[in-house]
Amino acid sequence: MDSNSPEPVADFPGTRDPFLAFLQQRLKQRQIPSFRQLALRSQVTPWQVGQLRQGQLHQMRLEPLLRIAQTLDLSLGELLAAAGLADRAPNTTLNPSPEPSLEPSLEPSLEPSLDSLRRECDRLQQQLQRQEQDLRQQFQRQSLGQLESWLKNWPKVVYAVENTKPELLAAKVLPLLHPLEELLASWGVATIGSVGEVVAYEPRQHQMLRSGDAVGVAGDGGIAGDGGIAGDGSIAGNLVQIQRPGYRHGSDLLHRAEVKPWQP
Repeated sequence: MDSNSPEPVADFPGTRDPFLAFLQQRLKQRQIPSFRQLALRSQVTPWQVGQLRQGQLHQMRLEPLLRIAQTLDLSLGELLAAAGLADRAPNTTLNPSPEPSLEPSLEPSLEPSLDSLRRECDRLQQQLQRQEQDLRQQFQRQSLGQLESWLKNWPKVVYAVENTKPELLAAKVLPLLHPLEELLASWGVATIGSVGEVVAYEPRQHQMLRSGDAVGVAGDGGIAGDGGIAGDGSIAGNLVQIQRPGYRHGSDLLHRAEVKPWQP
């Protein structure tokens, strides 16, 4: 197998190369399953990751080095130090007779000084920060666009309830919350159950309320704080009634639905 081709982390047990062992440990800590995934997440080529694995950082351009360091949650200085290059210029070799690089020269050679390396690193970090800020502002504008009708109408509802129409029916107010529900749905947020729903207890999705924590649900005869007793109701498969829904964000569990034992 070509030594430059990416391989899974598990393919290198007991390696004697300290730098390669260091890279393997960082991949495990960052939950990156292979060097190929490291290349994809860093947006660099497998060839460049092959150079990294061979410790040829001195032959690499600065931008892929910085991208890889950020993916591994390292500063550029930490990555260079792990490779034994902390006090060396970018074009200093690790051994007297390195094999020539096969990568085509796409850019002029870096100046042989750490000062130029640090300046370029600072420039790229500032560029990434600006891109992050632009993406955040774009996300906020899109979210505000979805909430436009709520932003326009909700203050009027609050004013009416507080000043002119205290008897305003909730049924007329609830439709104004639809933009919020649509925004959450567009983010992949989904509810686990609905208030008052009776379901089979599932520990991975439900949180049994302790005595004194239950919230009364309309129609079940309960009142706030009337006490949902855990006990046998916490056995998987027993019927429970949802007091507060839970939420998922994609495949991630935000919080479980709060339930109490159901008594027919």
